[in-house]
Amino acid sequence: MSIRRIEPELHDWLREQAMQHGVNVEEEVRSLLRAARDAAETARRRDEQARWEAVFAQSIALPPGTPASTDIVRQMRDER
Repeated sequence: MSIRRIEPELHDWLREQAMQHGVNVEEEVRSLLRAARDAAETARRRDEQARWEAVFAQSIALPPGTPASTDIVRQMRDER
């Protein structure tokens, strides 16, 4: 893979990052690409989990006016 026309400032930054991490520029770019892939996968999983939680919440929706479980627990505790 070749990347052409990289801005000089970006190339300088990559070189500095590579030096700080003790690797060459190519390895630094691979590391950045892996990090971007991992972040995207984490976001995808988070979105998928939120969708499933919404589906689950709809499937167990309580009738309107149903007291919250915390209110029921407080009431039971106070009745002791």
